Amino acid sequence: MTVTLADMLQRSQNYCFRFVYDLRRDEHITPYYLESRILKLKDQRVIKILSLVFSILKTGLPNYFTHDFEFVAQGSLRVSRSSSTTLRMPHHRTTVYGRAFVVTACRLWNNLPPDIKAVENRSRFVAALKTLFLDRMASADVS
Repeated sequence: MTVTLADMLQRSQNYCFRFVYDLRRDEHITPYYLESRILKLKDQRVIKILSLVFSILKTGLPNYFTHDFEFVAQGSLRVSRSSSTTLRMPHHRTTVYGRAFVVTACRLWNNLPPDIKAVENRSRFVAALKTLFLDRMASADVS
């Protein structure tokens, strides 16, 4: 999805919030996202990607993605400082491949806090992600 389309879609979601809560155009909308516990679309897409990565890592399905996600500790015999939950980033030279699903998914996974990576249940994992993103939205709204 292009940035322009993502912005248009986010504006549509904002307009829906303004309609439902009867807000003026100049009113801040983030408190209403927090009150309703609904994430903005970008965060929802990130959660979907991370949920798929979680499923791939736990079940090994779908098979065509399994070989793309390998932990750093699996591929090396020597001891390293990186965590056993860190995914190996695919080598990429172009910006187009840098935006590919596998590279983006690895980057998002590696940026997660260790306590969320340690969750074993998919529904708890998604709930922890949603809480994380709501907390980030709340702290960004305060500052």
